[in-house]
Amino acid sequence: MPISISKPDSWMRDFEINLFGAYHLYRALISEDCVSVEGLRFFVLGSTSSVSMRSGMSSYWISKLALENLVTAINNEDPRSVRACCLRLGRCKTPFINCENDDGLVSQADLRRTVGYLETCSVDLLPDLISIRPILAPRF
Repeated sequence: MPISISKPDSWMRDFEINLFGAYHLYRALISEDCVSVEGLRFFVLGSTSSVSMRSGMSSYWISKLALENLVTAINNEDPRSVRACCLRLGRCKTPFINCENDDGLVSQADLRRTVGYLETCSVDLLPDLISIRPILAPRF
């Protein structure tokens, strides 16, 4: 759906869910004593739609792109003991997916393993973005 005929309510809802929640959580973290913790990592769930720009998802993909910009801003400001990473998910199992076939979806286990790996990285090496998307094997 073109932006010119989109519904403002859907934009507000998508930004509330995808961007403002992460912003408020980050602000709460840095306003408490958590900042004194060395190497605090903040992971947010993005979407590969931020690069694919699927039609009909304008407010969704723009809010996810804004989330990536929030992560970059967090990583470029003090406190330096806090680092953020946006995990771009592609085709994950959520209540919103409209798909009859579950093959090739990103699972909770995939996400857990990725976050587990990132937790072992040095804070200085934590990437701003990681894309997690299924690679479908060819069907014969």
